[in-house]
Amino acid sequence: MSILNQSSVTGLEFEHRIVDFHDVFTVPREFLESLLGVRGRDRPRLLSPYREHLSQAFARYFMRVGLPVPIDEAW
Repeated sequence: MSILNQSSVTGLEFEHRIVDFHDVFTVPREFLESLLGVRGRDRPRLLSPYREHLSQAFARYFMRVGLPVPIDEAW
């Protein structure tokens, strides 16, 4: 989970946002580009280093290793 700060950019205002990595949704890039073309307006983007911080938080969430079966063999 990560928190995004509020935006005060004219036309792109929003309050603080919470990003939950539990449910991840993907869409094809072509669909996303066509949707952005239809909307015809800017979208909010994170600046560096906030973009890298969110990316690192996402990676930390998914790199956790969980074994489905306990290891019984002694090494």
